[in-house]
Amino acid sequence: VWIHVLHPILNQTLAALGELPAREAEAFNPETDALKVYFHDGTERPVPRPKDNAKQKEYYSGKKKRHTLKSQLAVDEDSGQIVDVATSTYGPTADLTLLKQSELLQRLPPGVGAIADLAYIGIEALHPDGLGATPRRKPRGQPRPVGDIAFNTAFSRRRIKVEHTIGRVRRYEALNQTDRHHRTRHTERVVAVAGLVNRQIRHRLPALVC
Repeated sequence: VWIHVLHPILNQTLAALGELPAREAEAFNPETDALKVYFHDGTERPVPRPKDNAKQKEYYSGKKKRHTLKSQLAVDEDSGQIVDVATSTYGPTADLTLLKQSELLQRLPPGVGAIADLAYIGIEALHPDGLGATPRRKPRGQPRPVGDIAFNTAFSRRRIKVEHTIGRVRRYEALNQTDRHHRTRHTERVVAVAGLVNRQIRHRLPALVC
């Protein structure tokens, strides 16, 4: 009960401090530092098995081998801050499908790119200007081309700050432990944690375990 009372207060406070995800974006080649891009990453949180058989199938994630809710974050590679939180959905939902449903790429200002891991292959087709990319897969039965190795290395280098941000989010037990709130208001809790993480990053505070 208390969590539903305190969450709005926390979110209002973080909003007043300017720490909540702004849902605003500003840019694509991982080897070109001049371009600004947003990295996307999906995370799953375990939930109790729904009693309804049809409902439990919707939440069952074959990847995690359990029932989950999925969240998706967009992180600014320059600041490392979370700029967008998609509405939480069923765990089995494909990352690329969740990105499409969020319509984030349509809300980006002109010239802003979006890159993500292999779960988002095809992201460039969703971006209005085609400014999207993922690491390059190894050709089946063939050695990986030297150019692809260099591309993936540059890609990983640009993703380091983003991984640190995602790591901060996952340290919060509010999102790490099994959700006991009947799968309601999950997005609000993710937004609150994102705001707390942004405040830590902006003020260079150590990561917390909450």
